Amino acid sequence: MRLQTDITGITVELDEGIATVTMEMPGSVNTIGAEFITALSAALDVLEGLEGLEGIIIASGHRDFCAGADIDMLYRARDPAQIYAGTQVLNGLYRRLETGGVPVVAAITGAALGGGCELALACHHRIALDDARIVIGLPEASIGVIPGAGGTQRLPYLMGLQPALELLGSGGRKRAPAALKVGLIDALAPDRAALMAQARAWIAANPSPKQPWDRKAPLPGGIQPGSTEARNLFTGAAAFLFKKSAGVFPAAETILQVVHQGLSLTFERALEI
Repeated sequence: MRLQTDITGITVELDEGIATVTMEMPGSVNTIGAEFITALSAALDVLEGLEGLEGIIIASGHRDFCAGADIDMLYRARDPAQIYAGTQVLNGLYRRLETGGVPVVAAITGAALGGGCELALACHHRIALDDARIVIGLPEASIGVIPGAGGTQRLPYLMGLQPALELLGSGGRKRAPAALKVGLIDALAPDRAALMAQARAWIAANPSPKQPWDRKAPLPGGIQPGSTEARNLFTGAAAFLFKKSAGVFPAAETILQVVHQGLSLTFERALEI
């Protein structure tokens, strides 16, 4: 049953306690700008008011899942304070989604990049179509900015510290099968129907998930914040990132600092860096 709302660009359908939130922003691609933020906030208001909600599936009505920030808008916004304020609003929305008390699954049927990837990372489970044309990642460093919606803080808990630094610092992206291998996503599905069925099954099996960063779970791969190995990694990472990016991506060093600082703070505080 599609819920009647006045939200532009996002629909909410409820079926047996599970809400499917479909992003279909005006135009051919879901991009993150003021209109998207308004729509997502309104959709969360609707979801938080539903009785008996058991889970949420985030999906796309476009070919891509979400292409991330509206780059033209980002470059037009010359005021750093304005840009920072926008990222904090988006961070707040993603936190509402992942701490709302019900499981959330990202149904990735197309590219999930930048803030779109960060939206998927804020979901408790990520399933993508088994299609090598689908790319998932955080390319921000390649255009001289840093991920602003929690990617720097969530990724180490999913991939491990060293792989996360490599991907973040190089502006990397992975095709769906490779994304599964490195921990960017959790599962693959052969088609959309199978993907949605898997999403519903995962929600039924995991009624009360908690994100690893909220549980302060150990990072995958063995290297833990504050350890000798972590200190050695961060000491050598600046040189590694410079070599990886050939000095072209100045944002890489800033990303390194943000990850380093964030892992020593509460998650809420880390999102403010």
